[in-house]
Amino acid sequence: MKTVARNVVIALTLALSVVAFAQDAEPGSSSGSSVMAKNWDAQVYGDVGLHFTSISLGDFGSASNTNFGLTLGGKFTYRISDSLSVGPLANLSLVFGDGSTAVPITVAGAITVDKVLPVELSGGLGFTLYTGLAGATPAGLAIVAQALYPLPSMPNLGIHAQLVENILSDSVNLFQLTAGVAYKF
Repeated sequence: MKTVARNVVIALTLALSVVAFAQDAEPGSSSGSSVMAKNWDAQVYGDVGLHFTSISLGDFGSASNTNFGLTLGGKFTYRISDSLSVGPLANLSLVFGDGSTAVPITVAGAITVDKVLPVELSGGLGFTLYTGLAGATPAGLAIVAQALYPLPSMPNLGIHAQLVENILSDSVNLFQLTAGVAYKF
């Protein structure tokens, strides 16, 4: 099941990228670089925040903890209308706690709405691999929600916030609440 979910996310991301790249070709143009500059957006971000991990122990109840973490991520989107774009996003987090460091890695497909509100909103579904837990490497569904408020004096720089709910195998659940700074290309 894990392999199927991962392959579906990869296939959808590749399909969207191929379709978007094929639409970049302008008639009479030797390259699509000028169109790509208009239709593609890239964003990188660095966040700090809280990572809530809970593990169901069956008849023995559950265990949970809250840890501090750092998240680095980015997304690469193709504009399909004036205010709507789609594309892949990726997060790499370092979660510090209890003498160990866990590393959740998330890859997702996202839809971004901008220019309608003062904030840019993104949402997506993807796959998370949660490495660094003792005795297990859970994997599963990631549900991502992001907001970006561009600073008026520096439109490429903004305040970034993110919520990620990860429903993972081995009865593990990871909820991430982070905020930081983002830069748009």
